[in-house]
Amino acid sequence: MLKQNDKIIRYAAVCLCAAVVLLCGYFRVFETFELQTLDLRFKARPLQKTNPDIVVIEIAEDTLEAIGRWPFDRIYHGYLIEALREAGAKQIVFDVVFSEESKSDSLLLEVVKQGKEIYLPYVFCLNRKKKGEITAEYLQDPIISGLKEASASHGHINFVPDIDGKNRKIPLYVKSDGQYYPHLAFSAALDYLNIKKEDIVFEPGRYVKLGNLVKIPLNERNELIVNYAGTWEKTFKHYSFADVIKSYALSAKNEDGEVPPICLSDFKGKTCFVALTAAGLHDLQPVPLAERYPGIGVHLNVFNSIVSGKFLVRAGRLTNLFILILWAGAVLLLSRTTIYRGLVYNGIAILFFITASFGLFIFCGVWIDIFYPVLVGIFLYLALILYHLIVEKHRSELLEKELSVARRIQESFLPQEPLKKEGFEVASSMDAARQVGGDLYQFVDLGNNKFAIMIADVSGKGIPAALFMVRIVTEFRSWAKQFTEPQKVLSRLNEELAAGARTGLFVTVSYSIIDDLSKKVRLADGGHLPLMLYEKKTDTVKEERPAKGMPLGLMPGVEFDEKDFTLSGGDVLVYYTDGVTEARSVKSEEFGFELLKEIIKREHNKSAQGILNAIKDEIRRFSAKAPQHDDITIIVLKVI
Repeated sequence: MLKQNDKIIRYAAVCLCAAVVLLCGYFRVFETFELQTLDLRFKARPLQKTNPDIVVIEIAEDTLEAIGRWPFDRIYHGYLIEALREAGAKQIVFDVVFSEESKSDSLLLEVVKQGKEIYLPYVFCLNRKKKGEITAEYLQDPIISGLKEASASHGHINFVPDIDGKNRKIPLYVKSDGQYYPHLAFSAALDYLNIKKEDIVFEPGRYVKLGNLVKIPLNERNELIVNYAGTWEKTFKHYSFADVIKSYALSAKNEDGEVPPICLSDFKGKTCFVALTAAGLHDLQPVPLAERYPGIGVHLNVFNSIVSGKFLVRAGRLTNLFILILWAGAVLLLSRTTIYRGLVYNGIAILFFITASFGLFIFCGVWIDIFYPVLVGIFLYLALILYHLIVEKHRSELLEKELSVARRIQESFLPQEPLKKEGFEVASSMDAARQVGGDLYQFVDLGNNKFAIMIADVSGKGIPAALFMVRIVTEFRSWAKQFTEPQKVLSRLNEELAAGARTGLFVTVSYSIIDDLSKKVRLADGGHLPLMLYEKKTDTVKEERPAKGMPLGLMPGVEFDEKDFTLSGGDVLVYYTDGVTEARSVKSEEFGFELLKEIIKREHNKSAQGILNAIKDEIRRFSAKAPQHDDITIIVLKVI
């Protein structure tokens, strides 16, 4: 019964997790990241073709220098309209809001009345807190009286940035007081395509159909995804406001001499967008292709998209949910193999999915979600791996606990605090290659102004070496207190280990007794590596080791030699195990004795701890990613 309940709980947990994953996908919880993937797709897409009938007339720095600071007299807008009208421009779309009256309004109004090609903008104050359709609270910047009625058409120029502040969509319609108001570029595009109002079919939250010519896709908020053709500098034909007026003035004089900067016949049949782009004055918007992009560029791309019938379509929530489910199923199938094969298969599948998503966007204008499916696929695969690892971990849990206890026991046999002696600095470190190791060291205060340092390396690794190490420490502490000659301590220790040898293990030992006052060192060696002595007076590093000595525990009756030498101020004595000199690089090269000497000589001015850290840092750099294959123990003694 309990097992059945456990199974029900597991199934319920899996279902709950699946429901959470699907709901996060449906409600687009990770929309911010998905928008970043859309930006990458825009940047990966080559420059798109634009309608050659679309041009932009910029009120840039040269215009302000020629005419005066902004806002300049509106009569100049009248001159521009006359120039473009005489040149045969089909449409003149202003991205300049005429919401406040000025002294030249009557003159501008007279010019506008003379034709039906002028399109003017207004700005709503949008209700940004309300979800669903984009609505307006009131008209923030209306068109001044008379000018609105004289224009061919008009529309709003509002932006609704995404949650990260970038403009990727525009509200094609804004709802206010129960009525829908179109975007300015949409209004101009209708006349460009000769679409009558009765031919427009508007399905809020779905699409706008313009007769049999164009079907504009909308999202649930009546927004159109802006199909940016490219960067501002590389798309559409750009002209200077001042150059157009100057060219018109020169052509009106009909005199030989100065050549007009622009051939006004270039504007015949064109749709001309007029906007302020002077630095510091125009509205720069963050968009997928740039962080600072002129607002008029958004309107240009919307107009171009509508008249060319090229739109970007985002897959619906249910479609993306279906893709997510298929993707999750594929991950589960690909994971029914070894961990490494599954990793390769899933990596290939993710790469294929991302490539396909980019291809759909670039060649078909279809935007499907990338970030969340890939995220789910990665975490689903990781969850499966984690499940297998948990099962394996459960099998080895008892062994891990035993190793942990063994490590704590081993550490308890090592010195718990650094040795402190007047006139000396001592630093020590032991890093086991496995959870437990065979290296050991001891500090012994012998009294009578003497102390001892012992370092040893048990053959083998792991638990057998650690257990043998415990026996060595126990025996050593007993004999170190009884004898003041290093060779006698090693002899007695060897006899005890050899008498009880049944495992085939042995140990190399370096044991020294140091006089606090005279700084004299008496050293005995049991097959261990030589000590490294840096002499400050000669600025050299030399090896110190008695002539005779073999590893302990192999056979009884072994004799050990001693060697005496004296330390001076600034001298450094380094004890170490073969894990230092035999540390290997990724090319299987050994660290070696010479490199160790070089580091000691180079870093001798540092403290004992500083020298020890320098040696360990150099070993890490040398080994790089190569695994540690042996225990590393270092003791640094410096005379101060």
